[in-house]
Amino acid sequence: MRSDHGVYYPILPIIQNMAGNAKLLPIAIDKRASQLFKHVYTNINISNLDPAMIMHAFTEQWHRTKETMILSAENMRSHHADTLRELLPYDANIRIVLFIRNQIDWFESYYNQLAKTNETSKRISSFIDDLCENKPPGLLFPDWNALYDAFFSVFGHCEVLVYEQVKSDLLGAFCHAADLSSVSGIPDISRIQTSIPAEQIAYLLSIGDKKSKTEFFRHKTASTKALNDIEGKTMNFLSPDDCEKIRDHFQDGNDKLITKLERAYPSLELKVITETRNYCDLGKLYQSQDYINYQDQIKKYLP
Repeated sequence: MRSDHGVYYPILPIIQNMAGNAKLLPIAIDKRASQLFKHVYTNINISNLDPAMIMHAFTEQWHRTKETMILSAENMRSHHADTLRELLPYDANIRIVLFIRNQIDWFESYYNQLAKTNETSKRISSFIDDLCENKPPGLLFPDWNALYDAFFSVFGHCEVLVYEQVKSDLLGAFCHAADLSSVSGIPDISRIQTSIPAEQIAYLLSIGDKKSKTEFFRHKTASTKALNDIEGKTMNFLSPDDCEKIRDHFQDGNDKLITKLERAYPSLELKVITETRNYCDLGKLYQSQDYINYQDQIKKYLP
């Protein structure tokens, strides 16, 4: 995809519907993909993916003297920096732009994402403990200071954008950080289903370890249709104790990052955020009449 402003956004046909045009690169490097990816892209043999071939596919139609090529992926991790440098042309002028968000909001969003794709059925407190203590392979980890250090050390620079401070104009903020003119024609992040009703997440958690993958996604489809019949609540399952746990684990790294960047990032001051959460007790939700009604509606959409 090309814009009229000298921007090239390569999209591989086999993953043209996937958000983040370069998300296949980390998958190829690690030889590991999410359950959702494997469910949707059944035609892709992950073990056969070659990072160098993927990069070649990205760059073969790039007019390097006339265009800026954009590669975006939310699944880039610290250990990918060295390989990415080896794959990219050494004579190219490369700019790294890192989008981050405060870890409390990040955990809420990431947990919901994994719950709705059947990659966790744990209660969120246990999920936080496991991620922070064990850093399971294949899962993302929001140590922004380490991520910044990894890419800065390899590429010599790294621009940082904090989602909470630029969300009103993500594309404009990116263009500024990447030293691009304001452009049009670049796919923006879809706003569809950015918030998931607590009832649906609760339902998917309740069936996650009881259904096959095929059955899970059948129930997920039914639970999505049933949302049209209820007034779902947009809440989160992070308790005040969970928020404190996240703050204790990540605030020191955030402070170090803020010092390096030499500017203020209020949303990375996690101790402020813990006081304003719309908390939903999962156990009480399961016992509520609203949730029971929602379950009844789901049954209508299950053949």
